[in-house]
This record gives sequence, C-alpha cells and structure tokens, in this order.
Amino acid sequence: MAESLALKGLPKEDKLEYILNVTARCFEEVGYNQITMDSIAERAGVSKGTLTYYFHSKEGLISSLIQHHVGKLLGRLKEDIDRAETPEEKLRIGIKSYWDAFYHDPNRLKAYCDLSAQAFFNANLKVEIVRVQRATRELLVGPIGDILSGRPGFNEKTVAMKAGLIIGAIEGFVQQIILDPESFAEGDVEAGSKDIFQFLCNSFIQE
Repeated sequence: MAESLALKGLPKEDKLEYILNVTARCFEEVGYNQITMDSIAERAGVSKGTLTYYFHSKEGLISSLIQHHVGKLLGRLKEDIDRAETPEEKLRIGIKSYWDAFYHDPNRLKAYCDLSAQAFFNANLKVEIVRVQRATRELLVGPIGDILSGRPGFNEKTVAMKAGLIIGAIEGFVQQIILDPESFAEGDVEAGSKDIFQFLCNSFIQE
C-alpha cells in the first residue's frame, strides 16, 4: 500500500505521532489481542513495511504507544501537583488528577487494564507497565513523604506502599463504575468525588 497523502512530506516525529494515535484508536476498539500490524497499517494508510521499519513489531509499536501517551499524561499530572503549595494540597490534587484521567476517559483505563493483564504473560510489556506504575507512584511519593516525615514508623517503603494503595484504589473504583454503571446510577459520582478524594487522603495519611 502506498503511503497516504496525509503523511507525505511530514517530519518523522509528526508521522510517528500520527501512527501512534491511529494505533491508540485501534487498541481502544478491539484490544491488544485483536490488533495486528496489518490492521494498523491499513487504518493508518501506510504499508506494513513502513510500519515495521519504524516499530519493528507489534510489541515495539505498543511499547512506543505506552511511552508516548503515558509520558504526556504523567507530565500533565506532575504539572498539576507542582502548582500546589502544601504537601496535603499536592496529594489531594494528585489524587483528583489521577481520578479525572480515568473517570473522564474510560477508554484510557480499558487500555491500561488490558495491557496490565497482558504484562503477566509478556515480558516486554511487563517492563513497560512496571515503568508506568513506578513513575505514577513517584508522583505521590513526594507529598506523602513530606506529610509522614518524622512520624513513628516512617520509611521509604511505607511511603511507596501508601502511594500504591491510593493509586490502586482509584483504578479499582473507576473500573467498577465503568463495568457496572447501574450500581452507581442513583448516586452522583461526580458530586461525591470530593468526599472520595478526602477519604483516600484520610485513610492512608492519618496518624
């Protein structure tokens, strides 16, 4: 297949971003197991040879997709957190921003859960998912560490565990809302989100 007119003359960086965006849409529609290099190439309007030249394999393409999209997401989350002044405010904003990232974009959580499941059986994807998890925890480790510093039993492992628990709670609850919206139809999740954020803060950062 000849390269699409839309890609001709584009700088390499723009061309790669276009392909990654197409890949993301395909991934959201059918999931990891169903997408192929052929289907992505056809959707993007490029030859399979062009796709393979840039990304080598399906795993390479998905790894690049994770790095590209997650890098942007974590960058935005860090900007949100850095704007806050106190550790408590940084933590609340971090929790809210991470919640918003999934609650307002269910496809993002679906893709993340899909890849996380694949990571149990795919060593290359495991490397990428673990990197994402560590980088995400690190966003909350700073504020939590500042809040807990000096308290009895304080140590870095405890801080990392609390950050992981907060992140897991957010991901798990949003997943329930996406999979079983009827159970939450009578409640205003959006209006109650402030209580949820405060609950998370109090549950994991209390004395």
